[in-house]
Amino acid sequence: MKWKYLTILAAFLMTSCTGLVAGWEAQKSGDYDEAMKQAAIALAKEPKNPDVYRLIATTHLARGNYDSAANAADFARTLDGGSEKTESLIRDICSAQKKWTAYCESAQRSTDNGKSWSAQEQEALLAAYKQFNGTADAYGCLAALESAGQSLPDAEQVKAAYAVSLASRGQTQKALEIEEQLSDSKYHQLHASRRLFALNRTDEGADKLRNYVGSASSSEKESRILEAVEVCEDYHKWALEAELLALSNDPQNDLARGIVLRRQFNQAESDEIFEKHFAQQDRTPAQVLKEIEQLIDAGYAEPAARAYETCSSCVEDVQMSFKAAEILYGAGQISAANQILTGIGEAQPSEVDLQLKIFNWYLARRLPQQALISGERAAMISICSSSKPISMPGRYGHTNANPLLISKNNRHLRRMRDRPLQKSNQSDPIGKVLSHCLTPFWMS
Repeated sequence: MKWKYLTILAAFLMTSCTGLVAGWEAQKSGDYDEAMKQAAIALAKEPKNPDVYRLIATTHLARGNYDSAANAADFARTLDGGSEKTESLIRDICSAQKKWTAYCESAQRSTDNGKSWSAQEQEALLAAYKQFNGTADAYGCLAALESAGQSLPDAEQVKAAYAVSLASRGQTQKALEIEEQLSDSKYHQLHASRRLFALNRTDEGADKLRNYVGSASSSEKESRILEAVEVCEDYHKWALEAELLALSNDPQNDLARGIVLRRQFNQAESDEIFEKHFAQQDRTPAQVLKEIEQLIDAGYAEPAARAYETCSSCVEDVQMSFKAAEILYGAGQISAANQILTGIGEAQPSEVDLQLKIFNWYLARRLPQQALISGERAAMISICSSSKPISMPGRYGHTNANPLLISKNNRHLRRMRDRPLQKSNQSDPIGKVLSHCLTPFWMS
């Protein structure tokens, strides 16, 4: 029996001299082929031993086969959960590959496991940290260096970016913990409010935003209100948004407040704010166009129409008026769009080009009755003026046809190349408009 145990022990010692131990010895001596051969023997015996994969990884690393080394090291990490031996090896591979993001991620794993960093390791960490210029990917190296007592430039910027990254991956609580440690109020109040709202801690989030706006200097107040409002918009905190907008002294924020009140079904107060804003005399056409766009985007077309209606100078800006009419027409406010075009047409009744532009605008939208008014007006202007060309759409004449030349003196059709305009019929309302407009010339 004694000899049996001795035989087993001898066999064990003999096998231990092959495989893993022999592989490490071969690798240290530079015999990489032998090292890989012994690694294969060890792998067959112990397929779940992380040391075997570390042997394979270090051998590939020594040969410059970085991708193969990284794959083997990842297997080792899977098996041992990221021991310091494995993480140190992974950082060596990442350094060789210049994959600094993975390098810092590994550093963070080691820091979380309580690693103490040597001076040489800190130097390598600092070099990796500097590769990122303050982005979120530097966080792992930053955490490692701070655990060693170092203070680094852009540390708050890195932490803030990392918190945003965590939040985007659903790690809201961890993002909040990082942000609440930051000294900049934009981070520990404004950004933290987002995390609190996401965690349904609404009262705490609201207090953060109130403090953020309330602690602002007079020069910062308006910009901070807008930043806080953006957070409220993202999380649909309408009541809080209205409260914050009420603190603004900027008239441009009146519309936003009115919109928020409408969302809360407080239409009376909303209308009062809109009318107060629309009563301002210094609103420019460009500002009014922005107001219309803002109200339409929010889904409130009637106040948008009112924004133009209350602008006394807008009718003089033809280009802006056409844009406003187009926006309102697209929002279903056909009457408001018609009122705008009627207004600019009546304001400049002798401008044939403008009347034709209005005419064509209506034609393009299949609104013959409205087109008739501007078409007749354009025709009458041509009659009462010296020779003035009128260009009609291609459908009602050849697309390359010359314009009609209408003369004050003979009052008849002087010339039209190719073919005449189609006469009207009951199934062609646009043709009826054109025919009606041209009747005086056919009859003269």
